[in-house]
Amino acid sequence: AKSLILASKALVGALGVGYTMFSVISPGEERKKELIQNFPEANPVRMEDTRRRNALVMLLRTFAKSNPNKTCIIRILLLGD
Repeated sequence: AKSLILASKALVGALGVGYTMFSVISPGEERKKELIQNFPEANPVRMEDTRRRNALVMLLRTFAKSNPNKTCIIRILLLGD
């Protein structure tokens, strides 16, 4: 019985320490807003560039998979084959 009580206290203590550390380390509301504003994809120009690059990569991957003999370098760069 005593070991169960001691284990329960240890568990509650560990949870308390974990929550306290999370509360201290996690950023506040102002910091979260600042991080979101400075996120690269928050910039519309950067977001469009990322979309365009991703579309080109997908197009090249599709081409590399459908034309294995003609696209050796593309396959190596994109697929790791």
